[in-house]
Amino acid sequence: MITQHIFDARGAVVLASFPDALMPENLPSPSDVAAHEIAVSKGLSVRHIAEFSNTLRQRVAKATHYLQATRWPVQLAAAQDVLTNGEAASALNKSMLDMEARLRERGETREQLAGKVLANSQAFTLVGACVDGIETATLDKIAAYAGADPEAFGAIVDQAKLDAHVELVAIFTPTLGEAQAEALVAQIVGA
Repeated sequence: MITQHIFDARGAVVLASFPDALMPENLPSPSDVAAHEIAVSKGLSVRHIAEFSNTLRQRVAKATHYLQATRWPVQLAAAQDVLTNGEAASALNKSMLDMEARLRERGETREQLAGKVLANSQAFTLVGACVDGIETATLDKIAAYAGADPEAFGAIVDQAKLDAHVELVAIFTPTLGEAQAEALVAQIVGA
């Protein structure tokens, strides 16, 4: 701490104290300030891509009840059994899909429902792979950036969002058509 004697206009002594860190010789260099800005921007970008990825996962999964989600692997196994073995599938798997198809009141057969279950499972898996892949690639790009422009991190995250949009549209277009896929992805990505 440095103390200086300062006199006011009437000649009275006013003591002023300054922390050593605020003295000109102790201020950070411009390169230290720039490095700090890069580090802060990098950290914020990591947080933004993690939040974006988790938001995509939540929006795709919607507000699925945990009992429904825990049933998905069983439902998928039943669908695979029915599609692979037909009438030779287990009685439990056939009756489970028959019951669901009947109660859905859409006029579906067990095989049609099994096909939809399989298609939904594949789409869900593709979406997960898409989000995980984009998140990993983006985190790698953020970690590898060695430039001096803190704004570059925002551009990396923005590109990840654009990539996610394009990839998700490609995933949903075969089953929904392009217009419906675009609308769904706009809701999921938030564009």
